[in-house]
Amino acid sequence: MKKILCLLSISASLLAFAPATRASCYFQQDQPVQEKKQKTPEQRATGVSNRLTKDLSLTDDQKKKVYDAALTRAQKMDQARSQPGADRTQMRAQVKSANDAFESSLKIILTPDQFTKWKADNDSRKQNNQPGQ
Repeated sequence: MKKILCLLSISASLLAFAPATRASCYFQQDQPVQEKKQKTPEQRATGVSNRLTKDLSLTDDQKKKVYDAALTRAQKMDQARSQPGADRTQMRAQVKSANDAFESSLKIILTPDQFTKWKADNDSRKQNNQPGQ
């Protein structure tokens, strides 16, 4: 009986202190907090062109044109975000303008079937990213 009580008390003490030791591992002050690095416009354009190449089976010529259009959009978005003192409505208007220009470029670059597929994928991606919906 004493052995059982001794084992229970040891188990209870281990369980009581286990969360405290785990928490100290997570909250170490020695390590700096890692920030998410913002991708460059070139990296974002490469990602867009690679994704569209995979999803829509783009030709090499189409891939280059999509990259150029995506790069232009990414640069315009960076410019809109980096303006000091700009209000949010002005920034949103610039971002919307960049997105509209990108869409019209894609309409010219892609075939009608590719554009329809891209539009459907883009609309579903937008819908899935909407908070609260």
